[in-house]
Amino acid sequence: MDKSSKFYLPIILALVGILAALFPDKLPNISTLWRIGFFIAAILMVVLQPLISKLVGWSKSRLPGHAYAFVTSAWFRLLLILVIVSILLLSNQSIQNVILISVLALLAMAKPEFRLLKNQTINRLEDLSKWHTITGTPKIDDRFGNPKPPGLLLEKYSGSPTNTLLFVKDVNMSAGVVELDYYLEPEGIVNILVLADKDNHNWYMARFDSRDGEHDNILLNEGGPGAHWRPVSSVQKGNSSKRRWHKARVEFSIETIRMFRDGALIAAINDPQLFGEYIGMFNEVNDAHLDNITIIKK
Repeated sequence: MDKSSKFYLPIILALVGILAALFPDKLPNISTLWRIGFFIAAILMVVLQPLISKLVGWSKSRLPGHAYAFVTSAWFRLLLILVIVSILLLSNQSIQNVILISVLALLAMAKPEFRLLKNQTINRLEDLSKWHTITGTPKIDDRFGNPKPPGLLLEKYSGSPTNTLLFVKDVNMSAGVVELDYYLEPEGIVNILVLADKDNHNWYMARFDSRDGEHDNILLNEGGPGAHWRPVSSVQKGNSSKRRWHKARVEFSIETIRMFRDGALIAAINDPQLFGEYIGMFNEVNDAHLDNITIIKK
């Protein structure tokens, strides 16, 4: 099934369900059972899919790789449908009921990306009211931006290894894209945090580093507050330049994390652990200027 079908089918189901339930005279040939079925199907598609997505993310960090691959596969869903059909047939249900309940079960167990809301874009994040500050002193810079102000300034802060640490408010996701423009003062570093548990300070971080001899890379931080991070990507392609604008892009999911600098892929890892669904960032060593921050929820 292509992406368009995955997007439009829930909408069609919801419209038919609402029409059948609220305007029975418009669809006189549909029985009461099928009206109820369409309405339940719409609810399953629109309401339960986000919950299923969270369940998949939870199981990702707790099941062995081969077990997770099986329970999220089409074969596993087919097996569950066969079990449901067998139970219904043995209970002497009518063929109509068997078909209806089987279809509803199949929809309820559809893949997580089979949901109504896709590719939600969040931007205009150069606004402190949209961030939760953990450490440091972020500022809106009315004199600096790309190509023009305002931008977001993460200032050097010696009181914490994370300097100025922020998390986006009211945004939770286990799959998406973070894009921004960044400008580093000499020796400066900016880190984009994904799949993050902000309370326990466990996360993956795409590090953009302007220090000589260092590399932009993907690091893992686990073990609580403090500098417990370590590189987890074996592929690194250079580092960021100081005092010039770069464009960062981080694509993440429970399958992979990929980081780009100025359109070029520079590091990637597979099968990351889902610590949480927060997105954040922090600077190190020196100031980091950010602008055009955009988050896309997949």
